[in-house]
Amino acid sequence: MNRRGFFSSLFNSEPERFFLGIQVVFATLNTDTSAHQIRDIIADAMRQEKPQEKRALYKRVAAVLLEQQPYWEYGYWDYVPHDDDAIAEFEQWSNDIQSSMATEPEEIGAEIDEARRMSNDKYYVVVTMLFVLETASALVPVMDTIEEIAEEDYFTRAAFTALLEAVTAVDFEYCEQDAVFIMPGTDEDGFSWEDLRQAGWEYLKSLTW
Repeated sequence: MNRRGFFSSLFNSEPERFFLGIQVVFATLNTDTSAHQIRDIIADAMRQEKPQEKRALYKRVAAVLLEQQPYWEYGYWDYVPHDDDAIAEFEQWSNDIQSSMATEPEEIGAEIDEARRMSNDKYYVVVTMLFVLETASALVPVMDTIEEIAEEDYFTRAAFTALLEAVTAVDFEYCEQDAVFIMPGTDEDGFSWEDLRQAGWEYLKSLTW
């Protein structure tokens, strides 16, 4: 039992929670190994449940993403500081992503599948990190970083850099739920510019400097 579970049981109360979701779309080149690195990091961490292991996982993923900052094209993030909505938001994001992921060989091949893709060009990779975190004192710096981002800067590279750096500061003793996804799920696949303009991706924002 981590500290969160111990103190919750001690006082017979549920902690307040907040949700943070971050999605980054970056362009890749044939010689780029960043997507492969992230897939390997996620695969290596599949059975890691201890807070320190979780922190190491997300620090590694964030580090690779930060290295790719010049190639970030699109993104989206959401912060829900309301306890009642945090878990529901996490589940909605997670369910939407899992239902859209191509996982079977028939969904991935080199030929254009009109039902799923507009093009078989493979330029873009999408990485998503989701968290339900407690409003604990240990996470006040994380919440402060999020809340200090000005509305006009929401979809700038500076804001996404701040968010990813905040993720590296999370104490996972106070994390109730987390998930990380990379789409597409194999090194042989990727999204095209046309794919990201289909229905379902319209929420993405171009990231500015």
